[in-house]
Amino acid sequence: MAAETKKWIETVVVGLNLCPFAGSVMNAGKVRYKMSKATNHEDLFQELLEEVEYLLSSDPSVLETTFLIHPHTLTDFPLYLDFIDLAEEALEEGEMAELVQIAGFHPDYTFDDSDYDDPANYTNRSPYPPCCICCEAKAWRRRLTLTEIPKVSLFAISSRCVSLAWKKFIKCGKNVLMSEPVSPEKSLY
Repeated sequence: MAAETKKWIETVVVGLNLCPFAGSVMNAGKVRYKMSKATNHEDLFQELLEEVEYLLSSDPSVLETTFLIHPHTLTDFPLYLDFIDLAEEALEEGEMAELVQIAGFHPDYTFDDSDYDDPANYTNRSPYPPCCICCEAKAWRRRLTLTEIPKVSLFAISSRCVSLAWKKFIKCGKNVLMSEPVSPEKSLY
């Protein structure tokens, strides 16, 4: 699965020059492909936070981007987008939004207001759903070390913030975390 994702990045993202930064990062071997074993959204969220910290604590001459490939969860595209929103909120809460960016790719990627079969969607259609975590240029210019990572660690995000984020994850009458129907009276909205 990692090999298929890497080939897709080389062929589509780099080969078609869809991202002006991807080619140099790929050619320099500064991409990490991490296979997630997560089978639920909560475990994937924890893995994502760990990968962000790993990326920020890594030597920028060795690592600039991580693809956290998660074939066992978030296979539903709208739920994947909700998860990406949740991850971005966590980065903001953890004061790391200016340091990393999470890019979205998915086998069913569909841009807003486009038909599913619109050819433009294929620019973001990966063979498996990954979270692409890219370190922003500002972070590399500062050459972050572990002591320079903001004091509010992603793991120290308040339980209130995480709780609110998970509440936002309930969508379409289905509890995403438990994969069970949620009655309207139990809805958190």
